[in-house]
Amino acid sequence: MLIFYIDESYNGKRYVLCGFLLNDRDYFTLLKKFNNFLEKEFNLSENDELKGDELFNGRGFWNKYDMTERSEISKKIAVFLKDNLKGNKLIVID
Repeated sequence: MLIFYIDESYNGKRYVLCGFLLNDRDYFTLLKKFNNFLEKEFNLSENDELKGDELFNGRGFWNKYDMTERSEISKKIAVFLKDNLKGNKLIVID
């Protein structure tokens, strides 16, 4: 079975949709790896929600990082996903 997770963001002018299409057998392995990555790299607990809007705008958990650091964090997350999706798909609709 395939699992499709989709999330949206809206800034008052445009919507962006992003999602993952995963084989169900890969879900828990990827989730565990991703949570471990966030904890190790950024000290972000698996009980905390990774919110792209807060990361981009430096709010909440991310308020201690400047824009350059947050940009690098975004790149690290993208590289992690690229390296770990293994045949699963990351889908972005703008």
